[in-house]
Order: sequence, then C-alpha cells, then structure tokens
Amino acid sequence: MAGEIIQTEHGALYECWDWERVKVFPHGACAFLESGRLRGIRFEPVEFFRRGWGLGLDNRNEWSGLFDFLAVGGGSFRVDVPDWPEVVAALRADLPAIESDYSDVMVRWTGRGGVDLDAAAVLGNGLSAGRVTSSGMHAFAEIYLRCFEAEPRDWVAARENVMAIRQIPGWEGWMVSKDGVPVAGFGLFIRDGVAFLSSAATLPEHRRLGIQRSLIARRVLRALELGAERIVTYAHREGTSLKNLLSLGFEAESIRHTFRHPGTTQGNR
Repeated sequence: MAGEIIQTEHGALYECWDWERVKVFPHGACAFLESGRLRGIRFEPVEFFRRGWGLGLDNRNEWSGLFDFLAVGGGSFRVDVPDWPEVVAALRADLPAIESDYSDVMVRWTGRGGVDLDAAAVLGNGLSAGRVTSSGMHAFAEIYLRCFEAEPRDWVAARENVMAIRQIPGWEGWMVSKDGVPVAGFGLFIRDGVAFLSSAATLPEHRRLGIQRSLIARRVLRALELGAERIVTYAHREGTSLKNLLSLGFEAESIRHTFRHPGTTQGNR
C-alpha cells in the first residue's frame, strides 16, 4: 500500500491491516479499489473481506463506483462509515437494501495513569503465554476460525490463510495455553509508530479467566517496548472487550458503524 494510507490515523491502520492480510492469503482471489479517500477490498470466498470505507458527503458522487466494485458476482458486502448522521442517511438513501450489522468503538491508549499494566499482564494459575512460532500458527488459526465462527467451505484453505499472517511485516502473535493446551491467540500489528491490537480469540470454554485482559496489557507493554507512539484498537459497542480496554487506560475516540448489503441476488439498490 502507498505510504500515505498507513499514517497515524486509526482508520488508516485498520484499513492497512485488512489489506495486508488479504495480500498474503495463499488461497482465494482478491481485488482492491482506491479512489481518493475511498477504499474497497474484495476477497473471495470470505464475505468479511468484501467491504469498503472512506465514505464522506464530499465524495458521494463516487460511491456508486465503490458499490459496483463490491457487488461484483452478486455477493453481499459490508460498508464501514463513521458515526455521522448525514453520511449514514446518505448511505441508506443510496443503498435502500442496506442493513445495520454492528457498531464498533474505536479506542486509543492514553497512558499508564493509575493502571498497573505489569500486574494486569499476569495470567492465572495453569495459564502461560508465549510468542507463536511457525509451527504454532496451526493451532492459532484453528482457534481464530473457531472463535469467529468462520465455518469455511474449505477448512484447510482457510486455516492456511490465517497461518500466512505471520509473514506480514510488523505483526507478531502470542498463544496462551492452559496446562500445555492452546486456548487463545492474540496479535499485535505495528507500522510507522502506530500499534494495532489484532487477532484476539479465546476459546469459549476458557473465557472469563482474565486471559483477554492480560493479553491487552501484554500487548500494550510490547508496543511501548517497540517504540509505538500511538496504540489503538476497536471493540464492539456492548462487548466485554470494550470494558477491559477502558479499564486498562484506553479511551473512546469515535464510533464506526458497519452496514451489510445482501447483494444483487437478494435485491439490488
């Protein structure tokens, strides 16, 4: 990606992370659209990677080109927009079939303050964490796909795609094990002094053990060690992840809404 796309703006780093993942996936076909601030990514066969962003009232005359790009093949697609009523209203007007999918709160770490990250980073009894190795990426991918309920048509191909993210410059991951058995995986993606907490997944039967909170703290400490000047991520508006982030020194910056279009096979715009 061009250098100007991955600056310190949070949305730009999130965009870069999606593009970088798709670029290294060994299975599937991808396409990209860049038109001014508008961005679109289309990866088959994963619906999550048929999405666009960068919409504003000043570039509304270009939206149709983005929508046509995303709708190729008739599949459904997603569009991310900021929490601006005028943009949301315009999107609904231009794509009547669009449906609200979910909303994320974009957050940034504001500093240690009264938060003891070292204490928060300690895992509970029987739990241990370590950097994920090339051989460990198999288990990492299994956990990732299971937790995100990916249900791929080709599990082997999907697993190999996730395993490939270890090749991305600036990404590193960890595995958490309980009594030697992998139960969670987490990642950190850093570019140009900005760190993005990524790839968090804990198996359902091992949640509520403080793993997520610990790995947030560990990744913040690691990002600071790597010289990050800004640390960002996002979480679902009503989720436990957001509560953990806010309790560890993050603060909300903005809200991003994700809308889903069912695709031309279920009604066009």
